[in-house]
Amino acid sequence: MLLWWFWLICVFADRNTLHEKSLQSFDNIIQITNGDFSDFSGPRDYFSLVVFTSTDPAHGCRYCMGDLPRLIGETASLWKRQNLDDKSLFFTVVDLADASNFELIEAMGMKDVPHVWLFRPSDPDSITHNNDNYGMLREEHIEFRPTVSGHHGQLELMNRFLTQFTGKSLKVQQSFDSSKFLKVFLVTFVPIIIIKKFGAKSFPAAKRKHGWLLFSLLFSLVSLSGYQFTMQRGAPFVAYNENGVIVISGGQHYQFGAEIIIITALYAALAASLIALIWLGSYKATPDSTLSTETAKSLAIIITAITAFLLYSLLTSIILRKDHAYPYGLIKLI
Repeated sequence: MLLWWFWLICVFADRNTLHEKSLQSFDNIIQITNGDFSDFSGPRDYFSLVVFTSTDPAHGCRYCMGDLPRLIGETASLWKRQNLDDKSLFFTVVDLADASNFELIEAMGMKDVPHVWLFRPSDPDSITHNNDNYGMLREEHIEFRPTVSGHHGQLELMNRFLTQFTGKSLKVQQSFDSSKFLKVFLVTFVPIIIIKKFGAKSFPAAKRKHGWLLFSLLFSLVSLSGYQFTMQRGAPFVAYNENGVIVISGGQHYQFGAEIIIITALYAALAASLIALIWLGSYKATPDSTLSTETAKSLAIIITAITAFLLYSLLTSIILRKDHAYPYGLIKLI
């Protein structure tokens, strides 16, 4: 019991000190100097996001001088605004541009930067804790890897990373992109204006009708496949890990560009198989028709039904990759 109260007193003291330091900083980030991690030693009931970086051009880390500080700075600022009195997560930066941090990097045996490490709270049931200056840094940690390009995509990825391990999420607002709006406007409305002005003269009514039907179908399929969702997050076409190419992402709130093509093709194939089944159901087998016997017609129906079943199984297999609790899967194909 005494050990528990001692642990609690130490935690509150260290946490309040860190909270004051984060509030004193402009962007809610605690800058480490002289490799001093003494405020993080001992028992902890909070998460710590530690960024090892270098803003010194001599170290040749372009990401450290551009996208990374923007990503960490905006994430920390959002956390501060949305969780003002929260003491469950602290952001810390170790910058090698400050030569006083070299000893820490050497002690850690670190050969390159950047690294973004998330440390969990220490175990309150543990009798011993890492009380030396670098103790926390030697504990087990989770590394954040920016696997997507684009600032907004990385911000979303960081949000999911923190949500997964801390249980708290950030409301990330997308800024208005005027150039993107102009591109969408031109791509959408200019063809419509041209078609309205010259289409009536150039194409017969029947062809115009079929053209609009095809355009509407393609537009609907692309919209249903999550094209805008993927573009907003700046997701790559595919991703890579140590096992090779990743085509299907493993989360419900994210997808790669390749998934747009896969889902569009699946929806189109499922629709075609359904239409084919309806058509075959009313098909009249005659000696002069392609399917001249009822046996051939029945075989075509069976093949089409099996195709539809396999396509739907593939679709539910993709859903199961993203949501393991999905209850309506058929055959697991991937």
